[in-house]
Amino acid sequence: MTGFPPAPISETSIRSDAKPYELVQISRAVILRGRERSSASKDEHKRVIGLNYRRIVTFCLSTNILTDILHAGNLKPDPLLATIQLVLTPLCLDIDQNFPTWGFPDSQQAAYLDSRVPEGQIFFGRNNQSVNVKWLLHISNFFKYHMTRKEEYSLFEDFESLELVERPKMWTGTLGDQVPGLKKVWKGSYAFLEAADVAHLRQSQFISTDVFIDNMDGLQNMEMNPVTEVSAGVRVLFGLFDRSSSALKDVERSVAKEADCNALYYEAAGFDHHPFEACIRVNPLPAQDHFPGWQRFSMVKYFHNPDTASHLVDDLWAYEGCVLPGGEVILGRWFYLDPAGGTGGTDFDVNGTYSGPFIFWGAS
Repeated sequence: MTGFPPAPISETSIRSDAKPYELVQISRAVILRGRERSSASKDEHKRVIGLNYRRIVTFCLSTNILTDILHAGNLKPDPLLATIQLVLTPLCLDIDQNFPTWGFPDSQQAAYLDSRVPEGQIFFGRNNQSVNVKWLLHISNFFKYHMTRKEEYSLFEDFESLELVERPKMWTGTLGDQVPGLKKVWKGSYAFLEAADVAHLRQSQFISTDVFIDNMDGLQNMEMNPVTEVSAGVRVLFGLFDRSSSALKDVERSVAKEADCNALYYEAAGFDHHPFEACIRVNPLPAQDHFPGWQRFSMVKYFHNPDTASHLVDDLWAYEGCVLPGGEVILGRWFYLDPAGGTGGTDFDVNGTYSGPFIFWGAS
C-alpha cells in the first residue's frame, strides 16, 4: 500500500511556489498517482508521452527537484528528496532535458567504496531489507555525468548514438501495479579504476582535488530469459555469490528461506569487450518511503574458454544492486568473485574487494 489513492493530477497540485517540505510531498504524490497506460501513452519509440508524464517533466523543470540533492551547497539533503530523484533516474538520463550534474567527485568516491563500510552498503537494516538510497543516487549521478555530458568524452557518444527506443525510459502504469521481474533486452555500462587508484580513493587521506580517470568499455548489451528450473551449476555460482556478498550476511535463516522461495531466476547472454553469459536472481523488497517496486538484483557473469565448452573459473564477476521502482533501471556494484574466497588481489588485503559501479536500463 502506498498511502496515496489514485487521483487525477491537476495543474494546481504541482505548483512550484510551495514550501520545500510541501514540494517534496507533492512530488511523491504526483509520481505515485501518475498512471500512463500501455501504447496510448507511448510514442513510436516506446517513450512515455502521456499527460501525467508531461506534467512531471514540467514540474521538475520548474523546480530544483532533480538538481538539489547532490549540489555542493546542500549539506543536509532530505532523505525523501533523495528517493524521489533516484526513482526519477530515467528522466535524469534524458539528454534532451539537459538536467545539470552536480557533485561528481563525491559520486566518484562513493562509486568505489568497499561494500563493508556502512556508507557503501547497498542494503542495510534488519535482514538488509532497507535500500541505501544515497549510495544508489551517487551511482545514478556518476553515470549521468558520463552519459549526458559531451565534455567528458567517455560514454556520451555511445549513448547519444542509441536509437530512442534503446535509451532509458519512464515506466507505464502506476508503480503499485508493477509485476516483479525483469525485461528481456538491456543495455548498460560499468566503470573501473586501476587497483592502486581504488585503494587511494578508499584511504582516509584522500583529497577531493585528486583526479581519477574512470575506465569505460563502452556500452554492453544483454538479453535475459526467465528460468523455471535452477540448475545445480547455477546454485553453485550463487552459493559463491552469497558467501561473498555483504548484503546477504546476518540475514535470519527464515527470511533467507522465504527470499529463496520468492526469487525469480534468469539466464542471460551479452557482449561487452567479449561475449559473456550470466545467471541472474531477483528478490522483491519492501516499499521505501512509500515507493513500491524495489528488487534486489544478483548476477554472476562469466566468460567461456575459447578452446572448451566450460566457463573460465578464474574470470567470474558478481553484480549486486537494486532494480528501481518501475523496473526500467538497475544500479549497483560489480566485484571480482574469487572461487578461492580472496578479495581480488594483494592490493586489497586491507582495502576490501576490488569493485566498481554499474548500470543497466531496459532497451526495448
